[in-house]
Amino acid sequence: MLTDTQQQPLVERIRDIGHAEAVRRFFGLLKDLIDIVNLPNGDARLAFVVKQDKSSITANINFFQALRIQKPRRGEVEYHLTIKKSYQDRLKSIEELVFEPLTEKSDYLAVIIGQSNVHLLYTPVLRTGWEDCLLELVESTKRGPHLARHNADVYRAAEDEAFLSELIRLADDPTLGDRILNGQVVEEPEANYETESQLPKQPITSFSLAHRVQVKPLRCNRIYVIRMPA
Repeated sequence: MLTDTQQQPLVERIRDIGHAEAVRRFFGLLKDLIDIVNLPNGDARLAFVVKQDKSSITANINFFQALRIQKPRRGEVEYHLTIKKSYQDRLKSIEELVFEPLTEKSDYLAVIIGQSNVHLLYTPVLRTGWEDCLLELVESTKRGPHLARHNADVYRAAEDEAFLSELIRLADDPTLGDRILNGQVVEEPEANYETESQLPKQPITSFSLAHRVQVKPLRCNRIYVIRMPA
């Protein structure tokens, strides 16, 4: 149900991204991030932001972007994983990767992976660089302005698969949330089966049994034995 004001923009961004599998994969990565940094929902060092002006969901640690999913106006869904700039040389052999600095003078950059190359998200060398970077970002004392925009439901969706499925379902059907709020929940009609108690009771007699069960006798052909004289 869309009773929480933070759910509405989150559902809208999921709808804008328009790729349920990609959304689930992103929240799987976000769950890994949460487990690695080991910070609770609402911690001042975490800010999970849903931007209204972009089709993106971003996880920030302190001042820095750590993880993002984004649907550009043109092209496929993208995953952005943050690594240290000094780690880039170890990934240059993977031609499909795109590197983008977080800021002009930042010591970190985003590794951008398109949906068509989603298997690269699980390349061991990339995962190591990303996870090591997460631990470094947690220790940073540089705070960002993102905390005020933290969306707690993004954190919850990473931890609660059933809640995430509900958000995806609401994004897929824009009218569903309104119908739930108005009490117009569409339920599947129950099948009506005639039970024994609903059938008219009739006394069991030999006559009724004879009519209910008709047993046809089997026809057996007679066998004649002809004896021939000796």
